Amino acid sequence: MKASDNAFPSILITEGTEPSAPAAGKQRLYIDSTTHVLMLTNSSGTETAVGGTSTAAWTAYTPSWTAVTTNPTLGSSTISGRYLLTGTKTGIVRITAAITTGGAWNAGSGEYKFSLPAGWTALTGLSSWGVTHILDSGTAHYSGSCQVQSGATVIHPILAADASGSRVVANTVPVTWATGDTIDVEIVVELA
Repeated sequence: MKASDNAFPSILITEGTEPSAPAAGKQRLYIDSTTHVLMLTNSSGTETAVGGTSTAAWTAYTPSWTAVTTNPTLGSSTISGRYLLTGTKTGIVRITAAITTGGAWNAGSGEYKFSLPAGWTALTGLSSWGVTHILDSGTAHYSGSCQVQSGATVIHPILAADASGSRVVANTVPVTWATGDTIDVEIVVELA
């Protein structure tokens, strides 16, 4: 007898949402419809990635841009964000804010914050750190870091380094915001 003489057993696993917890001592497999990762749900309802990586595409979202004292008013300025879930509890966020002054633009006052995608909360007990780039159009580039603090839903503080050291990005820090200036952040967040 040879292998080609036998029908090989196979299992068809359907992509969808997390199934309800199975009975005690049992487990369920499914493919998450958002991350496209093979997942296992045990009898206590805990889900775990079985293997592989996300094949999901980046998803656009519009972050909220706020400040500690008075929120900025965008006017003709734009803010855009994208995120990618790399597993069930980890995601990458990229945000670009492009400044256009005049009209209804107002820089607000106080340190700036950007919201994470809806429903995202950072894992409690651990902060996440990322990178920041600020362009003072036609003048200078600033690099720095950004943070999502333990249990938070916003990126704050956003730091920029210059000759004065590292300072928290705000309505007048590190520059007086003008047309053509940009703020870019990218951060990996471990989710609760």
